[in-house]
Amino acid sequence: MYNKILVALDLQDTPGSEATLQSLNEYITPGMEVELLSVVPDIQMPLVASYLPENIMQEALDAMRAELTQLADTN
Repeated sequence: MYNKILVALDLQDTPGSEATLQSLNEYITPGMEVELLSVVPDIQMPLVASYLPENIMQEALDAMRAELTQLADTN
């Protein structure tokens, strides 16, 4: 049927993300590739960015990857 599935998750809604991943188990077959996706809001507006550390976006991306990995490993 499908070889790849892209799943968008809202990391601010952990119960919803967990429920999504649990229901996804019904559709996964051996050899299927599942990609998890989430969005980090853009904070590049000059007024906002001037108050934040330079590496804030990289820190946010790293935190998002860690949370997605944890969700994938536990579900």
